[in-house]
Amino acid sequence: MMEKLGAIISIHVTENLYGVGRGEDGMLELKELIIYIKDNERFYTIKSCIPGYESFFDGTINKKTQDTGEINPDHLSDYAKAYLDIGLAYRENKDYNKAIENFQEAIRIDRNCIDAYLDIGQSYREIRDYDKAIENFQEAIRIDRNCLHAYFVIGMAYNEKRDHNKAIENFSEVIRIDRHCLSAYMKRGENYFKAGDLDNAINDITYCIKMDPSNESAKDLLQRINKG
Repeated sequence: MMEKLGAIISIHVTENLYGVGRGEDGMLELKELIIYIKDNERFYTIKSCIPGYESFFDGTINKKTQDTGEINPDHLSDYAKAYLDIGLAYRENKDYNKAIENFQEAIRIDRNCIDAYLDIGQSYREIRDYDKAIENFQEAIRIDRNCLHAYFVIGMAYNEKRDHNKAIENFSEVIRIDRHCLSAYMKRGENYFKAGDLDNAINDITYCIKMDPSNESAKDLLQRINKG
């Protein structure tokens, strides 16, 4: 007996996300994608895709959608990507719970699917669940120690939580990875200011202005700092 690993049920997408194909009417309709496991082998079944598809998911699945075939283990990332695409569509429609469910299915297929952790983290951030957002961005860092985006958004989440020291730590990691990232200097400077460390705040904001003299936000913040 086969164990069902996951399913995607009925969603419409109006844009071509990450190479997902679409029909002549511009609408993508994927009724069901099911991945099965039997005797450590993986199989897929896709049902009810609209006419007019050429290919999607990097050509791993084509318009012979009524067939059931073995999934090549070398292409597991393609199947994880299918769940990512559907999750992104749900997130565009602000159905964050469904989005997260599909991103989690991608992780069940590929434990090191960094994009899934980033997308889950962003979804939780958008619903202001900052602790779960941070947790998933930290998983992305587990996979890639130099994931600049994860450090930056963790810093933003800690800023929202008003944990300015943690925010500073993470923006410093961004600067470690990219010492020219002015947005990280700006955000770190803001958090130094909020934490009462005026000297470091002035250093970061002054650097931003030096590198980008048109940065009005940095000028305004420096003025506020100087006013005490």
